[in-house]
Amino acid sequence: MKKICAVILAVLCVLSVMSMSLSASAITMWRRGDADADDEVTITDATVIQRKLAFMEVEEFRSQAADVDKSGEVDVSDATWIQRFLAQQGNPNKIDELFDPYELPFIPKN
Repeated sequence: MKKICAVILAVLCVLSVMSMSLSASAITMWRRGDADADDEVTITDATVIQRKLAFMEVEEFRSQAADVDKSGEVDVSDATWIQRFLAQQGNPNKIDELFDPYELPFIPKN
């Protein structure tokens, strides 16, 4: 009986740890192109990028989400890609798809 209780307790512990890690990863997912952190990609995101580039004040800014072409810097082309996405002119940068901002970038081997 003690062995059965120990096994059940171990399984419950493993399941609780797995559910905690799943919920933690869901919290960290961002939308590519969602520069203003409102969980949707709109023309406001392109405007926020442009305001940031013009050194104007913005309420909230997610630079990793704003860098839609993954060039390593946020520039006017990122705002343009968002505008093209909204005008349904293609989506090669996977704008509006979820990504993990804490995922390490791919580092090629020499």
